[in-house]
Formats: sequence, structure tokens, C-alpha cells
Amino acid sequence: MGGNRVYVGTRDGIVVGFGAPVAAPVSAPPPTFPATVIGQTSTQTVTITANSPISLTALAATGPFTLGTPSTALPAALTTGGTISVPVTSTPTAAGLAGGSLTVTTAGSGSAQVVLTATGQLNGPKLTSTTAGISFGGVPPSSQSSTTVGFTNTGSQPLTVSAVVQPTAPFTASGTPSVGSVISPGAQVVVNVTFSPTTPGAYTGSLEIDSNGGNIVVGITGNSTTPSVLQIAPSSLNFGSVVMGHTATQTFTLTNVGGSALTVTKSKPPVLGPLTATSTLPEGTTIAAVASATETIRFTPSAAGSTSDGWVLNVNDNLGVRSVGFTGRGVIPDPTSGGWKLNGSSKVVGSALQLTQVTPKNQAGTAFWPAAVSSSGLTASFTTSIGGGKKGGEGLTFVLANAADSPASVGFYGSGLGFSGISGIAVALDTFKVPGNPSSNFVGVTDGPVKVTTRGKLHWLATNTSVPSLRTTRQVTQNLTGGTLKVTIDGTLVLTTPVTVGPTVLVGFTGGTGTQTDTQSVSNVAVTSA
Repeated sequence: MGGNRVYVGTRDGIVVGFGAPVAAPVSAPPPTFPATVIGQTSTQTVTITANSPISLTALAATGPFTLGTPSTALPAALTTGGTISVPVTSTPTAAGLAGGSLTVTTAGSGSAQVVLTATGQLNGPKLTSTTAGISFGGVPPSSQSSTTVGFTNTGSQPLTVSAVVQPTAPFTASGTPSVGSVISPGAQVVVNVTFSPTTPGAYTGSLEIDSNGGNIVVGITGNSTTPSVLQIAPSSLNFGSVVMGHTATQTFTLTNVGGSALTVTKSKPPVLGPLTATSTLPEGTTIAAVASATETIRFTPSAAGSTSDGWVLNVNDNLGVRSVGFTGRGVIPDPTSGGWKLNGSSKVVGSALQLTQVTPKNQAGTAFWPAAVSSSGLTASFTTSIGGGKKGGEGLTFVLANAADSPASVGFYGSGLGFSGISGIAVALDTFKVPGNPSSNFVGVTDGPVKVTTRGKLHWLATNTSVPSLRTTRQVTQNLTGGTLKVTIDGTLVLTTPVTVGPTVLVGFTGGTGTQTDTQSVSNVAVTSA
């Protein structure tokens, strides 16, 4: 800013515009007109002061205002601070406030406006009200709502109240003028009207003020309903275990159990991940009294383990934000469904994964889910079927292999059970007695061979020989929680032992035969983690 000018430019110094501040050429205080009877006149003088040397060329008025002869004939040259006076006459044409303006025009210095206002009065007393009707809506029983109505004497003479008719319950009015009271010209009495319903329903009433300036009846209506209340059922959804790649859907319902409509003010459904909303509930949606809206959630797990999400909701029932929670658990599919890596002698036959067959001898077969899963809370359940050989041998395992191992890994055959040589731990169902094994029918947990050079001799962390015959069909479950591995057979806990594994593991099955053989298979496989 310089030379009394304002410059507008860019950062690199380019001026894109400039100009001088614009000031009003004149100033004048607005005149104050007394309330005037309609058709009569009231005159006030407006004094106009020059803010700089000007030539005043014209004066004009709008609204119910007219101008008299200015104190100096126009055009008039005024120096800074010089004044000119002009009479302004108000002639109201209707009762109430009226507006207009006085425009001052100069030669080359622009123009200015003076706001003009005046109040018209009827000749004699005249009672008017600020509203012809009052409406209360949606007030719950045992609650109340209030508003006001003003009664004004818009006439030129004092007004005397001759009667007051109060509204009937559930409406009340306070602050009403007393009979015989006087309301001066231009004065107003403000009355407070209250609606206090005790039961639901639609109500009507009125408030009446009579006077020598006319009578006013203000109609009153009210509607009482029970408040809107949102009920969500169920409050959460648990999808349980769902096989990866498969889809499960569930619904929850929002019901307005109140007596008036509610509006959804917040609606944030799950939109990413395995839990997604397939229905919509836009913000601004209205749910009528006793009406419902049903929303649908889809769970399509792409990984093993638990997941959770929620739908955040709020409505105008003053009960706060709510969230409908969703949980689900992804389960690794059965090997017969595909996706598993089958190695060695493993193959899918009908509804089962066969790790070894009756022939030939010295087989080793493995099957791994190719993606590592969390070892926390890892649970596996499956059905084993071992048999078909003459004497039976050797056994099968459920493996928690190191995550860095290859899902194509195959361990040593025979008493290595197809596991020896794979890093990790395994739960073994062993059906053949060799040196180092406690019996020809036991459950054990192994962490691999005793020595690298003796791959057919496994090192056992724990064993249990007090188990039913394993050369038949058995239901097996293993759970790893907090570093403790538990194994059950047909619902009976048979082994508990501490183990050490990484935070993620490859899960799989192995089987091995030697000179003695069996068909060793698993089916109904379900594997998941926390």
C-alpha cells in the first residue's frame, strides 16, 4: 500500500491490479420519526455533511417518504465538513414498520444512502398479534414445550383489554394482560404459551384477547407422541468359522420402537476387508414409528484366523453413537477342496487325503497349505483313517513347520513318518515299534530326528501310549495356545506339552511307511488361528 493506493500482485512482483480506497462522499444520521397515524404526516430534518470537497447534484427519497426544499439550492458545492439540510416527510399508508431511503448524488464522487424508517398507526386503538396460530409437534407425554406470542397496540390511542379467554389443558398461557388493563400505542404484551401433554394424542385450543381495539383469537395445536427409540437386534453378529474363499451372510435389524419418526445421522458400514455390507443405510434415512430396516453383512475370509469390524450408527433419539460388531474366523479348507500342495505319495482319493497307500513299501507323503498362518491360538481338527496293511506302519503327523520352509517339503519315509528332515514340530499318530518308540500304538509330539544322521529315529518331546487303537477311524483335535500344545482323540485329552514355534507356521500333514504299510488318510480338515 502506498500513495493512498492498494496494490494486488503475485509473489514474483507482478502487479495485477491497484486502486484507491472508496469512501462515502457524505454522511448523515438517520432521522427518527414518531409513530404516525395512517394518512397523516410527520417531518424530520436530515443534515448531510460532506466528507471531502464535493458538488451535490441530486436528492431522492423512496418508500412513504417525500423531500422538502433543501437549505441550499442544487447543485451545491460543499467543502469538507460543509452541510446541507433537507426536510423529510413520512406519510405511512399502512400500520406497522415501513422503510425507504434518501439517496445523495454527487458529481464525480459517487453517491450515498441514508436509511429511513417510520411506523404507521391506525387512528384509534388497534390490537394485533405476532402470529395467528401456534403449533407444537412431537412432544413426548410428561414433557413440555413453550413459545411466545406478542399482542401489540398498533393504533394511535390507548387500548383497553375487555376479556381474556385462557386455553384449556394441556395448553396454558402466562403473562396475559388482565381485564381492564391498558396497552399504550406501540406497546406490546408478550404471552408465554406452554404445551404439557400427559398422554399421546392430537390436541387443539385457543387463546383469545378482546379489547376496544378489536379481538384476537390465536389458534393452538399440539401433537404428543412417544419419542423415537432405536432398537438393534442382534447387537452383534458372529459368523463363526467360514472356509477361506467361501461366503456367509447374516443380517441385523434396526427397529424404531418409539412413536415418532427417527432420522439416521451417522452410518459408517464396513466396506473393506473380509467383512462388508451388502446393503445401504444412507445418512438422512428416516425410519417411521414401529418401522424397521434390515441390513446385510457378508463374510468372505481370504486368510486363516479371526477378524472383526463394525457398523457405526447414530440416530436422533439422543441415546448416543452405537456400533454393531461383526466377528468371523477364516478356516483353511479341507485338502479335497484344492489349494493344498501335495507331495510324494500324497493324493486326494474321494473325500480324503491319502498320505500313503498299502503299496508300495517305503513311502513318504506330505500336504501343506502354501501360505503361513499365525500360530497364536492355532486349532486343527481332522478325522484320521489308518489301516489296510498286514501289520500296520508307520504313522502320520500333523505338522507346524517353520514358515520359511517350502510347502513342497517331503521328509524321511518309514519311522521318519514323512516328517523327519522338516523343521518344526509335529503331532504324530505312530503305529509301529522301533528303537526309541515307546510302543506300536502311541501319540507323540516330535521336533525332528534325534540326529541328522539318523533320520529314521525321531526325538519325542512327549508321548502317551494310553490311547485307543489308532489303526481305525479317529477324530483328532490339536490346539496351540500360549506355547502349550494340547491333543485330544475322540474328545479325550491325551497329551499336553509346551512347545516352541515361530509367530507364523506352515500347517500340513505327513505320512510314512517302511517295510510295513498302511493306507494313512485324513478328512474333514479344519484349521484356523486367532
